[in-house]
Amino acid sequence: MTLEFRSKLMQFVAIGFMLFSITWALAPYTSINLPSRFIIDLLDWPLNNLSAELSREVKWLSSIGAGLLIAFSISVSYTHLTLPTIYSV
Repeated sequence: MTLEFRSKLMQFVAIGFMLFSITWALAPYTSINLPSRFIIDLLDWPLNNLSAELSREVKWLSSIGAGLLIAFSISVSYTHLTLPTIYSV
């Protein structure tokens, strides 16, 4: 596996993490939080609480978790974006 291929693969993984975290970050907004409620209910198996209102703690922790996941995906993306140029010397 070449460095360029690994770099592109990690870019796709970082984009996936970023999309997941943006969807997860919608939890505090009641009018548009159906996708994030589905993710939260899916992670807390079984699917049975989709219509229930999210508590303040769940909204707060979702915001914190989504922010940390976005920071992680940016760091992975940046690291693997510069990886082929670092090792090509």
